Amino acid sequence: STASDSYNSDTNDNTMTYQQYLLLTEAVVPSTKKPSKTHYVTPGEMYLQDQITAIIPQLEGHIETNKDLSRANEFLKAKLAQCKLEMQILERNKVNHDLDQAIVDINKQNTKLEQENSLLKTTLFNKEESIKALNEKNNKVVSEKKDHDKRNLEEIVCLQKANRVMSDLLKTYQQPTHTIPMLSKRSNIATSDLGSSNPKYGNIARESHPAIYDGNRLLDPTHVPNSVWET
Repeated sequence: STASDSYNSDTNDNTMTYQQYLLLTEAVVPSTKKPSKTHYVTPGEMYLQDQITAIIPQLEGHIETNKDLSRANEFLKAKLAQCKLEMQILERNKVNHDLDQAIVDINKQNTKLEQENSLLKTTLFNKEESIKALNEKNNKVVSEKKDHDKRNLEEIVCLQKANRVMSDLLKTYQQPTHTIPMLSKRSNIATSDLGSSNPKYGNIARESHPAIYDGNRLLDPTHVPNSVWET
């Protein structure tokens, strides 16, 4: 009896009932089925339970850490998606900026070409005006030359006509044709050419037909030559 009590006392000091164990751990064995008999936990089981009990907070910490990491991962995924979207927007903006810059450069080049084209048009217009002025001047010179040639021809015709008249008149007075004073600028040509051998005929000719010795009257287009027979 004493030994039995001693054993029971040792057993009671080192063991606990299954119900006490469940109340202590709250999660070792599911409480759906309770054993009909009282189950005593050995020291090894109790040590293992203590280890499990110590690991549970660590496990919960790891679980919470995993949750935090999952949330961080989701956040990073969202951030990455946002960054990709922003990169796409930046790329589109860069393309648009490059296009805008290209348009600006093309507009500058077009403006420069328009200025050069305007300058070329102005230069061409000035050259055309210069050519036009030169053509007008040339036409004027040609016209003046034609008029001058025409006047010279008319003067030649008048001189030839006057020469024929003078030749006929001088032949009438038996004078050589080289004594026509109207064709010379020498004021004393009549005296020097006629000489002292025939002054009578020269005086008679000048007195009877003074017009034939006046070159201006002979070259006048309205002058009507006198016939020798009219005297």
